[in-house]
Amino acid sequence: MNVYDGIQKELLQMQQTLRNLTGNPSDVASKVLGDFYEDIIREVTRNYIPPKFEIYTGLIVKLTPTKEVEKVSKELDIIIVDGTSSFPLFLKNNLIITTPDSVKAVIQVKSVLSTRNVENAKINLESVKIIKNIPTALVGYKRILNPATIVKKVGNFIDQVIYFSDSNFNLEPGQFEAYIGFLDTYLKGP
Repeated sequence: MNVYDGIQKELLQMQQTLRNLTGNPSDVASKVLGDFYEDIIREVTRNYIPPKFEIYTGLIVKLTPTKEVEKVSKELDIIIVDGTSSFPLFLKNNLIITTPDSVKAVIQVKSVLSTRNVENAKINLESVKIIKNIPTALVGYKRILNPATIVKKVGNFIDQVIYFSDSNFNLEPGQFEAYIGFLDTYLKGP
């Protein structure tokens, strides 16, 4: 097992612990758990990106030349911005509303890559691609669809799909390493 598989295994163990504690969570509990899964991926991501990049949740807004709102993305779980060139329209705590110019990558996080969750992530990430062709990824803790079905469902709107385990919570080797590869590929440069 490589070092990345060990980290991936830790992420899955946290998810399994939360699932054991909550059983079959209600909609409210599911939202809380979903937020926590996003926080875990945000925290891990911070550990693997250069300090000049900052991580938020929020929206990307395209403005007209007269600075009026032309388009607004859907809610985005993780927005990675270049902190040295970021001029957000709004920034409070972990929430950002920004133009696409400083955005380097966008990531949606799902606890389970089901048909509904993959379609929802696609809609959110598609809203980014309509504004600007920004690199996007979908990260799932567990997949219940086969990889070919996921790829077919996301089409060209998601650049990378990562899933840490199969439907039986068996580790999918190399997936966390693929996530680090996504970050490395799109966050290189000046």
